[in-house]
Amino acid sequence: MSAIRVTLAAILLAGTLLVAVLLAFLPLLHHAGLPRWVEREGLAVRDGLALLELSGTPEQRGRQAAALVGRQAGDLLAVMRFNPKPAIAARGPRLPADLAAMRPSDRAEIAAFATATGLSEHDLILANATIETMCSAVVHAGSGVVARNMDFLPPGPLGQATVLQVVREPGRRSFVAVGWPAMFGVISGLNDAGLSACILLNWKGAEPPPGEPLPLRVRAILQDCATVADGIAAMRAAPVGSRHYVLLADGRDCALAWWTPEGLRVDRPGADGWLVASNWIRAGGAPRDDDLRGGCLLRVCAAQTTTPDAAWFRRVVSASYMPMLNAQAMVIDPRHRRLELALAEGLTPAALGAWRTIDLGAILDGAAVSTAQVTVLPPERPMPHYLLGN
Repeated sequence: MSAIRVTLAAILLAGTLLVAVLLAFLPLLHHAGLPRWVEREGLAVRDGLALLELSGTPEQRGRQAAALVGRQAGDLLAVMRFNPKPAIAARGPRLPADLAAMRPSDRAEIAAFATATGLSEHDLILANATIETMCSAVVHAGSGVVARNMDFLPPGPLGQATVLQVVREPGRRSFVAVGWPAMFGVISGLNDAGLSACILLNWKGAEPPPGEPLPLRVRAILQDCATVADGIAAMRAAPVGSRHYVLLADGRDCALAWWTPEGLRVDRPGADGWLVASNWIRAGGAPRDDDLRGGCLLRVCAAQTTTPDAAWFRRVVSASYMPMLNAQAMVIDPRHRRLELALAEGLTPAALGAWRTIDLGAILDGAAVSTAQVTVLPPERPMPHYLLGN
């Protein structure tokens, strides 16, 4: 069975190869001759990495984002039209009910951005409600450190369009999202309390009742919650619009939560202190036996008999990234409010690229993004990849 699964995976990857090669080097359309980012107040650029600062009411933040990254948002949306997933999602019968569950504040922010940029509000809402990220992740319960891959097509443009978005709203917690221009929901993020949240696709789960788009629920969790327990309560409060996994960690606790037709399910770390997740079916609180990536990560974690250091977390993502899809790889340290990030470039997957380290504490506490310091680290020595039978 293992050989069959590897063969099927190879066929799937070959099917995306031609598109991935094209998109990996595709310029961002009619603005290709301009700099990717233009540094100014509210938008800092460190070693090519953009840090966007948004504050105030939802409408104010929408207009700020439009002024700072509106051009890049339009180009990225145009590139993403090569990917059929949003169009498929748009035909789904659940979508109207999910969109009806959006919070007025989220809709107002997206509407302000659309008005200021001239982009389609409908396309922007779809982009914030559609999840097809083929990810994998591990969390070490003793330290709360999360290592995760974000795998999605096209990896090159998505990696290079990555923005660290710092959001501050009066009366709510500030947070940093590892996202993209025009992405107001959160796929990966960390707040000022040291709570991190990441979404991973649940490939085979049964759909729950319609509800709020999951990236927007995760954003609300980061804005309103301080602990994993708070985040689970916020997830349980009402259904979300998908079956996908949400990985929560706060430096003291961690959990994987997702909605099913029967309600919210929550998995905790195993007796060995590790919580491992991919996109496949789970059994007994862990990846199922036929989960290639999850099984690989379980074995790698089991072989780690001492407390892992930072380099180990940067290396472990190289064991489970998906070739031709790996746009981002990251290590989130909630306890120290630190992010380490690698991005795809051309055909080089993120997990095999150089790393950028940034301490987010001061920014989360109110410092301007212009004060950010980014340290560049070389690529790590990769671990054996799951497709090689590790």
